[in-house]
Amino acid sequence: AVVSTQSTGVCNETFTDEMLEEKDTAGEYAVYNHKFYWMFIFGSLLQGIGATPPGIAGSTYMDEIFPQKAFGIAISVLYVISFVGFPLSMILGSIYLKYYVTLDPPPGLTIDDKEWVGAWWMGMFYPSLAVTILSFFVGLYPRQMPAAKKVLRDKIKNGIT
Repeated sequence: AVVSTQSTGVCNETFTDEMLEEKDTAGEYAVYNHKFYWMFIFGSLLQGIGATPPGIAGSTYMDEIFPQKAFGIAISVLYVISFVGFPLSMILGSIYLKYYVTLDPPPGLTIDDKEWVGAWWMGMFYPSLAVTILSFFVGLYPRQMPAAKKVLRDKIKNGIT
């Protein structure tokens, strides 16, 4: 059997061409990838659950604390930050690809090797850590901001509510 140039590299496991063809026709790859499909579905579900409250509760909370003239700008800033945040974390992740995924590469492995796996997760980790820390402080906000009473009175006076 001819040894293929395809190798997993990290596990140092080399397959022959016949072994790859057998596995492919037996459907083992489809079953293996099927597990990842559900992992991505679960990740998307978590992302949707996490992204919904700031969009709904955040805009409602902002409506209560901002005067009518400033609300449009404030809600625009909220949505622009939400829209730009994910691509920025991807760009940040691409910068961290020069570091090995475990931050400690195996001896002899360099960034030019095809077995190199960059630390893609760091682009999401640090912004997520920052958001987690900031959300703690947002959780300490009062149920109703002191200035919200004045804004509510002005809205009722102008017939907006």
